[in-house]
Amino acid sequence: MLRALGTLLAATALSWLAVYAAVIAFGIAFKAQEELIAIMVIDVAFILVLSAVFAVVLLARGRGRAVSITALTAVAVVVLGTVLLEALSLSGQPMIGLRRDLPFLIEMAIPALLAVLIHWALVRRHLNRRDAARARLAQPATG
Repeated sequence: MLRALGTLLAATALSWLAVYAAVIAFGIAFKAQEELIAIMVIDVAFILVLSAVFAVVLLARGRGRAVSITALTAVAVVVLGTVLLEALSLSGQPMIGLRRDLPFLIEMAIPALLAVLIHWALVRRHLNRRDAARARLAQPATG
């Protein structure tokens, strides 16, 4: 249980570092200004929610398949959120437009997908190590 908590804390910290590095790199590349702060706040909230969801899945199910389904669902949420923002811009609600604000969508989507990848990889690694340790304990001692 403590190892699972440590894995989730490590995934959260590593996600924050990687996401902030990506957002800042995209911000420099696309000459972002005040929207960079909004994107960072959105990413912090997304990583916190993502960590909570992975914690629930890890503690409730604790299986590799459930973690993979959770990661795929998170990817779908990011992609659908990006598509929804574009659909709103085409429907007369000029929040954001793909033609006009592609950098903004990239600054939001790519770091979020990076956070999902980091969480999935670290939680899967934890589960593989846990299952290997359980298998070693279950084997009868030969001597």
